[in-house]
Amino acid sequence: MTVTGEGTYNIGRAFGLPAAPVLSIVPTGGAALTACLLEIPAPGPQGRPVVLPPADAHFLMLYLDAAEHAEIDADGVQGALRHVPARAICLIDLEEGASILLGHPLRAVAFVCPRPVLRDVARLAGTGEGTLRCLHGTSDPVVADLATALVPLFGAPAASRALLRHVAMALCAHLVHSHGAWP
Repeated sequence: MTVTGEGTYNIGRAFGLPAAPVLSIVPTGGAALTACLLEIPAPGPQGRPVVLPPADAHFLMLYLDAAEHAEIDADGVQGALRHVPARAICLIDLEEGASILLGHPLRAVAFVCPRPVLRDVARLAGTGEGTLRCLHGTSDPVVADLATALVPLFGAPAASRALLRHVAMALCAHLVHSHGAWP
């Protein structure tokens, strides 16, 4: 996941899909919230490693279909495969990066939510500092519905910037209100 010239994160590259469809919007000012549609076939018996490098952002993934993955810690030790149900989310802080091993086909919408965007939304809402709690395989119908609404826009000739901005603001506001890490 690298920063491209447009100021967006290349989520697809981290998952081995450099040409994956991407939507990017600047909802509050400088930083871009990026969404990527990930469709990865069965990774084979060895699985598929995914490395998300450190970033000043949170990574959010909505699993459109059930999947399995194992976390890989900073020392390279792989945890057990975890089942993640369809429409569940994982939310992680990318301050130190993260690594997983995919053990199942993956169909998901992945987001990189930069901290400056989350801070702006929290400030506008008068809540917290925009820091989020980490979640693994958690049901969140609001994120599921917002992310699913974006799926038809991936690869569309011209997605409405206003629509994308509203969805991005709604997503960030929900994350800050529902999954904020309060001091």
